[in-house]
Amino acid sequence: SLAVLTGAGYWFYSTQYQAPVAQATGSRPSVAVMYFENNTGNKEMDWLRTGLTDMLVTDLSQSPDVEVLSTDRLVQILGSMNKLEDRQISFDTVQEVARRGGVKHVMLGSYIKAGDAIRINLKLQDAASGKILSTERVDAPSEASLFPTMDDLTRRLKARFAEASAVDLLAVLIPRPGPRPNFALDRDHKDVTTSSMDAYRFYAAGVEQSQRSRHLEAIPQFQKAVEIDPNFALAYVKMAVASGNIGRSNDRDRFAERALALVDRLTPRERYYIEGYYFGNKLETTVKAIDSYEKVLEIYPDHSASRNNVSVMYMRIEQYDKALAHLSILRERGFEFPGAAGNMAESYIGAGKNDEALQVMREFVNNYPDNENGHGNLGFTELSTNRFDDAERSFRKSLELRPNFPPVVSGLSQLAILRDDFEEARRLSGTLLKAPLANAR
Repeated sequence: SLAVLTGAGYWFYSTQYQAPVAQATGSRPSVAVMYFENNTGNKEMDWLRTGLTDMLVTDLSQSPDVEVLSTDRLVQILGSMNKLEDRQISFDTVQEVARRGGVKHVMLGSYIKAGDAIRINLKLQDAASGKILSTERVDAPSEASLFPTMDDLTRRLKARFAEASAVDLLAVLIPRPGPRPNFALDRDHKDVTTSSMDAYRFYAAGVEQSQRSRHLEAIPQFQKAVEIDPNFALAYVKMAVASGNIGRSNDRDRFAERALALVDRLTPRERYYIEGYYFGNKLETTVKAIDSYEKVLEIYPDHSASRNNVSVMYMRIEQYDKALAHLSILRERGFEFPGAAGNMAESYIGAGKNDEALQVMREFVNNYPDNENGHGNLGFTELSTNRFDDAERSFRKSLELRPNFPPVVSGLSQLAILRDDFEEARRLSGTLLKAPLANAR
């Protein structure tokens, strides 16, 4: 092909548009934990709306007996529905989140405060019928005691989800050289995250910023969290995420390496994912990255970030059939992440199937006409298949949606080169060289 699909995406948790999870397998219950309702009347306690959700998801994700929708994916779905700021969750929203997330159940919660005590109410609901399957209530004597209170709540929930023939998660973890990590199936929240509520508040604030693609604002919050607790592994993971998304590759690698050094503080899913990402940033460790991502998918087949990223690794070594096998699973669930659609188009081009590549991107643009990344990736696909006029129209449409979008400016520069318009190519490239963000330059 004449041009590389530079708009295609490598996904590390908190990109603006994210791939949907795979359909629930049916062998385990599947659930989405919605944001909590703040019934305290105190806006300073709003952080618990997302904080309690994150605590539950982190705890429940340790269990092999339930498939849990990630908070990143929940944010993506609610954002695309313009429901992210809703203070109350309607049943229509519940049903649509369940449909897009491929889950059968939802958890809806609320909290109130009386003196220092915080009362947390939770109900488990069948997403299709709206039937309440169970209710739970716990009381935290104070904000400082939220972790053990939430641990108690999730133990009750795990007991409800557990099947008689529970999966032995440790048995499927393949031993690695060096010290054996200590992975327990039911570790307390403080052992997976932090024992400091102050550190967790900064962490929760950073996660909320990252999930809204405000990565520059998120990094200082994570930095404050690790200053309070230098062993807060998940905060280092998220700092690696945010740094990578704004082109700070040195910081990304440094924070990822720090997270890996604290492997005992990570769940298997987080550990193998960050390991895959860290190895994937170096060409010579591509095979190690594939190994790590495949281990995530053995345990959590619905982990779409790993599925997308392992496809990128297979593309790197030109095993396009394996890349397409993973990407086809994502496509079946709606392809809301434009990078995955771009990756699939690039894989088809690599396999010599240009018509299929164009079909993938046209399908994506038809489904998501307001997504600037989609139009940009369609432009790169058209550029790679010698459709120069079509490529220019797609690039221009992308820039209408997001002026000065660096990958698309680069695409127009490549197009100018292919048309022998070198003056225009220099002009466009010059705007990128003057851009404030390092990854644009």
